[in-house]
Amino acid sequence: MNHIEISGLTMFKDPDTGNTIATGSVPTTVAFGSRIAPLPELENLLIAAPYLYNALTHQFNSLQVILDNLEKSAVQSEELEAFRNGLIQMQNGVLLAQRVAQIGIDEVAKSLDKP
Repeated sequence: MNHIEISGLTMFKDPDTGNTIATGSVPTTVAFGSRIAPLPELENLLIAAPYLYNALTHQFNSLQVILDNLEKSAVQSEELEAFRNGLIQMQNGVLLAQRVAQIGIDEVAKSLDKP
């Protein structure tokens, strides 16, 4: 799935069937029935996944606003540079997590630099 598809995804549990339903910008609605349902302990995480993905997008954008404002600042110091680098590392973590959601952990692992 790409960024737009994941961002438009909504998941919920159907109270009548007990199925976990995925709907939104994906081409079709997908139901996870009782025979293929995740462990009950993981079901909430599965349902929350698209919301967590969208929260990461908002976090990335907010971090970028802070970085843009720091860039405009006339004040420069080692402390601000360390703060800026920390924000960039946070953005990289967001992008990494979203890339795993888009293409899977195996493909991301293949794309990472080898030591």
